[in-house]
Amino acid sequence: MSFMTPAHHVSRVVHAFGKIELFGLGLLVTMIPVALLTLATLHLVVASDTSGALRGVSLEAASMYAPDEQGLWKCLDGSKTLKWDRVNDNYCDCADGSDEPGTAACPNSTFYCVNSGHNPTTIPAWKVDDGLCEPECCDGSDEADGTCPNQCAEAHVAFLEHQAATRRILQAGVQQREKYLEYGRGSKESSREG
Repeated sequence: MSFMTPAHHVSRVVHAFGKIELFGLGLLVTMIPVALLTLATLHLVVASDTSGALRGVSLEAASMYAPDEQGLWKCLDGSKTLKWDRVNDNYCDCADGSDEPGTAACPNSTFYCVNSGHNPTTIPAWKVDDGLCEPECCDGSDEADGTCPNQCAEAHVAFLEHQAATRRILQAGVQQREKYLEYGRGSKESSREG
């Protein structure tokens, strides 16, 4: 199985956009050879947020992301045992991608967005640290700190407005259905009488 290495990820970004910003370093790099970008990006990933929770992991799954007494951790599929410092190190060690919940290293893994004040969700890991503010991750946790503003309050208001509009449409549909049923009942009664 092949995995997307940082070099592949960076080369795709450079090829697609012609430039890449190395977040955390505050540099704008334009058309630098991929080898240099690979070296620069290997250690830009933040392994955990300031609360101590592992980046990209839901509270429900947090108990599965703890090292044992020897500082080792087992991939969630049981395929390997790794040193704890290899979790979220931007290198895909586990076949199921479970060792990289907070990076884009494993193409088959997902990233958990807390979205405080709104609905939590997961996004594909390849969207992590791509420099784009994903609307599904309204808290901006899929990008380096300060890259994306937290827009969960606004997203939740829009979500509630959409739910209210949907309810109104459904209620209007139910009322229209009742009218049709009443009309049908009346037609049926008049045909019996006639």
